[in-house]
Formats: sequence, structure tokens, C-alpha cells
Amino acid sequence: ASCDACPSGFAAALEGSAECSRCGAGLRSSQGSARCKPVDHFSQRSFVGAREGPIFDLQAISKAWLGGATDEDEREPRLRMLRVEDRLLYINPFAAAVGPTSNLAGSPMRAYVWERMPAAPPQGPDAGALDTGVCEATNSLASYRGVGDVLRSLEVVHEGDLLGVRANYTGQCEGAPRTTSLLLRCDIQDASSALSNQWSSLLDRFLPQSEVLHGSYLPGHHPLSSRSCEDLHIEWQDRAACPLCEEGEFLPVAVGDCSTLGQRFAYFPKRPCANGARSPADEYRPCGSFWTQTPVILSILAAIVVVSCALGYVLVLRRRYAQYMRLDESEEKTDQGDQVVVADQIGASSSV
Repeated sequence: ASCDACPSGFAAALEGSAECSRCGAGLRSSQGSARCKPVDHFSQRSFVGAREGPIFDLQAISKAWLGGATDEDEREPRLRMLRVEDRLLYINPFAAAVGPTSNLAGSPMRAYVWERMPAAPPQGPDAGALDTGVCEATNSLASYRGVGDVLRSLEVVHEGDLLGVRANYTGQCEGAPRTTSLLLRCDIQDASSALSNQWSSLLDRFLPQSEVLHGSYLPGHHPLSSRSCEDLHIEWQDRAACPLCEEGEFLPVAVGDCSTLGQRFAYFPKRPCANGARSPADEYRPCGSFWTQTPVILSILAAIVVVSCALGYVLVLRRRYAQYMRLDESEEKTDQGDQVVVADQIGASSSV
């Protein structure tokens, strides 16, 4: 029987598969592809029709994961070691790679996530002679199993301070289905403390890269043991996992005190971001301008509001008691008239 190539947007991991699988959110494929690949830039706008939302540069995330290289720079996709407490994982988030040596029987030839299995407990009189400590990762008795064979979908995670992209994988663990998710989380503290987008990009080029990445389990998803087959839900933080900076998202912030050059203003993004649009260059503004005198202006406006309220209250009182004020004036005029009449009478009697 002949096989037809899967159309674009579909893929078949195994040759001769009975059906083609549709690529999930954030993934794409060309005709006849064996695997779906991630798009270059991923956002909620691209698959749910949202008008707004962060945009993530998946190529930049992949480059940061691989320590500055990209899968296109190498003939074969490679894995990076991720230590999560008591486990060692070998992962390439967006490209399936051949696993380490001594794979377990039944493991796939390629996978996105590989898990190192600790050496089986030694038996016999020489049990204490084998090294099972820190160097177990390089022990020839250790084996590896693929737990993330297929990249099913990507999703944007934006819940409070939790910001990033989650990659979802499926695979097998001792013959049973297993789900693995890797949250590529924006390091908000790193992104927020950066002096500027340009300086952060330069620092990334010169800072030494560690060979071993460090991740953590998501709350409530800690495995029971190093060999158990629960679903894996882990995260890794990096500034590259922050969304792209966009035009119009930078605000001027006064830096330091006024000098002979004026007040210096630097531009900072409204939200954590990395790469993308560059922040405007720092600028100097005259000291005493609106931007530097904002507290004084606000104090003056507050005083004006208080005085206006007081005057308004006085006018209301005058209107409310106006009739009583007119009555008092009429009584004063009457008293003055009586005094004049008495005075006239006294003058007339004296003249007589």
C-alpha cells in the first residue's frame, strides 16, 4: 500500500502511520513533515483572535536555552541538561534530539525530553564499591528514557506575576501514557532590574553560560521517587522568556538629581520585556519643567481646590441666610428713623 504525504499543518511521527496529526497551537509544518515545529513568534493573537497580548520570540528562547547557539547552527539538534532537585533531564524545548547513550529499551530514537534513570541498586559483595553519589550522572550504569516524544502544543501563560510560554509534550513511561510540560518562564526580576534593553542584550553576550541549567517543579507536582512515572510539570526562568518589547510601551522616568545638563530621563517598559523594540535614548530636560516639578504643581492644585471649596461653602451659607440678613438691615433702618424723629422733636421743643 502506498502512503500519502501529510498536508501542511499536519504531521506523522512514524512512517506508515494510519493518520496525520494536526499541529497544535503555536506549531506549524510543511507538507510531508514528520514533526510540527514552533512558529518564530508566538502570541495569543495568532490562534485565539485576541487583539492584544504578549508576543514571545521562540528563537530567542531556544538560543538562550542552548547557551547562545541555535539548532540551525548545528547539524543535529542537541540537548541541554536541566537539574530539577533530585532529577537530571536532558531537554531541547523545540527540536527532537537523539538521546544520550545507554538508552532504555523501547525508548524513542528522538525526543524533546529525556530523563536520566539512576543506576539500579548494586547487588552482591561489591555493592559498596560502586559510586552512586554526585558522579552518578556520568556513571556508565545509568540509563535514559524518553518522556517527551511529541510536542503537542504551546500556550501563553499570563496569570499575575506568572508570565511565559508552556510547551506540552506527550510520551510513554514504562508502557503508560505520560504528559510533560515545560514552563519557559519570564524572569521578571531580571527583566525589571535591567538598566535598558540595549545594555541587557550586550551583557548576555559576555556573561559566562553554565553548562547545567536549573529548574524547579511546579507547586503540587513533585514526583514520589526518581523512577516514578507521574506527569512532569517543571519550569525554567530566564529573561529571554519574557515577551518582546513593543513600540509605545516605554515611559520616561527621572533618574538622579538635576545637574548643569538638566534632569536626566531614562525610558523603561511598562511591563517586563526583552529584545524587540529598543527603548528611546536617554534625554535631558530643563530643570523646573513640568516633569521635574510635578510634586509642586500637584500641591498648588490641591491648595486651589481647598480654597475653592471653602469659597463655595461661604456662598452657599450666604444664599441660605440672605432673608435674615435683609430683615436685620430693615430693622436697623427703622431704628435710625426713630432716632431722627426724636432728635427733631427735642430740637423743636428747645427752640420754643
